[in-house]
Amino acid sequence: MKLIYIANARIPTEKAHGIQIMKTCEALVGQGVDLELWLPRRNNPDFEEKDIFEFYEVKKRFRVRKFFCLDMIGKLNFLPGVGFYIQSKTFANSIKQELRRGDYKDAIFYSRDTYPLVPVIQAKYRYFYEIHTTKINPGKLLLKVFEKSRGVVAINGNLAKQLEKYLLEDKIIVAHDGVDMEKFGVLITKQKARQALGMPGNKKIVLYMGHLYDWKGVHTLAHAAEYLDDNATVYIIGGTDKDTSKFKEFLEKFRLKKIKLLGRVSPSEVPLYLASADVFVLPNSAKKDISKYYTSPLKLFEYMASRRPVIASKIPSLLDVLDKSTAIFFTPDDPLDLSKKIKAVLAEEVPTERIVSNAFQEVQKYSWQARAKKILSFLNSKLNR
Repeated sequence: MKLIYIANARIPTEKAHGIQIMKTCEALVGQGVDLELWLPRRNNPDFEEKDIFEFYEVKKRFRVRKFFCLDMIGKLNFLPGVGFYIQSKTFANSIKQELRRGDYKDAIFYSRDTYPLVPVIQAKYRYFYEIHTTKINPGKLLLKVFEKSRGVVAINGNLAKQLEKYLLEDKIIVAHDGVDMEKFGVLITKQKARQALGMPGNKKIVLYMGHLYDWKGVHTLAHAAEYLDDNATVYIIGGTDKDTSKFKEFLEKFRLKKIKLLGRVSPSEVPLYLASADVFVLPNSAKKDISKYYTSPLKLFEYMASRRPVIASKIPSLLDVLDKSTAIFFTPDDPLDLSKKIKAVLAEEVPTERIVSNAFQEVQKYSWQARAKKILSFLNSKLNR
């Protein structure tokens, strides 16, 4: 199969979608797919010298092509959304020109973005759409993408149920995000990890890794830290430079002093930091639909593979993967309840050994390879009709 994955994304990037796209492509190549990744040529000074395959530790290489776009994202903040619109439309126009130049009648297109699919639809090429979030009332473009697609891949079950309002059930498949089991499934002792990172050996470490958006719930974790005993330290790792600065202001405003804010680390360092922890927290908020219903956090699967107890918000998006046999739940957006659950785990008042073992067994089916097999089987079933 010749598959062209179009991603309107700046890659390499500090954001999780870069990992998701690159690992999905690598896993599809591993299944024998002849794959090309088409990207916009965007400005990213922090990553200009980075090799895309080395940065994401991708072993199975594939062709990456970059196309012109007018990158106005972040330059027209006084006109919300306009910068993204200009960038997306000019990237889509470059795709249109390429489709006119080449012969792609035998190719299958795949994308998680709507604008780049417009020229694909116009050229009447076959494509599949991967959806990561939606609205109660989708716009005309998204509805058209649904209608003309051969099938839609949803990243969780809640999204799939929402799609059934617009698509036949057999045109939808659920393929959660994944994890690199070769990288995260290797057991590293806490002692070795902490020695390598220069972290204290005599403290209990509570760890969150991910972005600092409001809906991620990190503000709840920061408030919860104030209720913890002095022998526990909360480490927050990740976030863009801009979001990290903003989060520091939040910590100073509320005088929250029990947080160690480390900023972002390279993908190669992530397993070591996870191994240093006593417990992981996934504190997603229930106040935004993207968090409550539609997210499929990469860190969830990395947490499960790293064999430490996971304390998670009790919200539908996380319950799509977790249950009481694989995680400890707390009331979303409730710092006091979160602190109680953290204390109980650290004091060994909760029998976490079986929970950790169950989570590790459960995460085996969420490897990138398993995801690629599921997607490829779905694609073939729809193409052979």
